[in-house]
Amino acid sequence: MTCWRQNRIGNNRGLFGGYFFCSYLDRMKLILLGSHMEDFEIRDRVEVLITKDDRVCVAWWKGIKTAANICFPGGGVEAGDTHEQTVVKECLEEVGIQVKNISYLGIREKGTAVFSTVKEGLDKFKTETFVYTAEFESVNMKLFNVEGDGMEYEWVTIPQAIELMKDSGEYAPIRLRSLYELAKIFPKQQNTSLLQQW
Repeated sequence: MTCWRQNRIGNNRGLFGGYFFCSYLDRMKLILLGSHMEDFEIRDRVEVLITKDDRVCVAWWKGIKTAANICFPGGGVEAGDTHEQTVVKECLEEVGIQVKNISYLGIREKGTAVFSTVKEGLDKFKTETFVYTAEFESVNMKLFNVEGDGMEYEWVTIPQAIELMKDSGEYAPIRLRSLYELAKIFPKQQNTSLLQQW
């Protein structure tokens, strides 16, 4: 899938990697001026559910394993890159994993938070997240942390991932939906109590 449409580029790293929420005052100004979601540039980002056997990779910023920081590897799609190229790059840079058999999970969702980036002139934008699955192929540390975005990670079962992701901020709903879809690929985990609740 080619991502470069309507000038969609960027990344979403919260308070890390040079990316941050716009201030409360800025948001109030936008509300008072009548700005709506469609007034913002929408930039594509990907999240990747890397699987190894019947487990999935969950990651967090080094030393900050809190509910709000648990996530899947991923990031913004840069100009000229496809989603698949971004999947490969982000997995290498963030967790040092070479992936294969990349597949679009069929889930996409526009975010509501407003972000800015130092790299691109502090322009305000929102993101649209596309979720992919990919299989673990090997550990490859060549590009790991080249942009200061390296993360720690662990392999967990899908029910464990659901428990970890349920309080992971704005992206919790799409991550939970993604895990539910992923569970269909692993029938042995489909009938757990957590999946039944979801």
